[in-house]
Amino acid sequence: MEKSSCKIKQHRFYRVIWRWHFYAGLLVVPVILISSITGGIYVFKSEFESIFYRDTMFISPSGNSASLELQKQNALKTLPSGSTFFGLSIFPETDRANQFFFRSPDKKLFYVYVNPYDGSVLGTFGRYDLFFPIVLKVHRTLFAGVFGRILVELAAGWGIILILTGLFLWLPRRKEKIWGVLLPRLKGKKYVLWRDWHTVTGFYLSIFALLVLLSGLFFSYAAGEGIRLGIYA
Repeated sequence: MEKSSCKIKQHRFYRVIWRWHFYAGLLVVPVILISSITGGIYVFKSEFESIFYRDTMFISPSGNSASLELQKQNALKTLPSGSTFFGLSIFPETDRANQFFFRSPDKKLFYVYVNPYDGSVLGTFGRYDLFFPIVLKVHRTLFAGVFGRILVELAAGWGIILILTGLFLWLPRRKEKIWGVLLPRLKGKKYVLWRDWHTVTGFYLSIFALLVLLSGLFFSYAAGEGIRLGIYA
């Protein structure tokens, strides 16, 4: 009798975990999918920029470098009156243009690319005239400001729950062998085959996915701020 009662409790607990896993999946999959696609695109930022913006971000090295002050003044001439300089990126590669950052009086951010050798301006862009700032904004905020950042952070947190509950459901409860645990079965009912491909693949991807989600929390709205305050306190 006690053994039967224990089995019933275990079954109920299993069903509770299964529901958490299911609802976590429904909550996070749309957001995680968007973040995964945009994050995957952003990884190849340098490669894509070398194709899309070859004439603006890349130059042919020649002679001595123009002074940074001359480069800045030339960049300012392309911007609305009253714009202020607040940053500069100088790349180690000799074939890269310098990137100047300015803010206009109405608080808009501009990127100006300048040839470091002759000081000529190669291109001036508003922040969201370029492709990758848009990709990064979608990745971090879904283009929804603070609300979007919080939504992405919640999705990351529920994604961790999704993985942990998935690992619990994957754990063998009988003396299963390799098939269905470490390798998906290739024969049997469709339900069993689909379940195996889901659970076994999820098991192998779980560590990588956890690392991605946990590292992403460092840049999140609430948890990230707490982590940074703890590190730099």
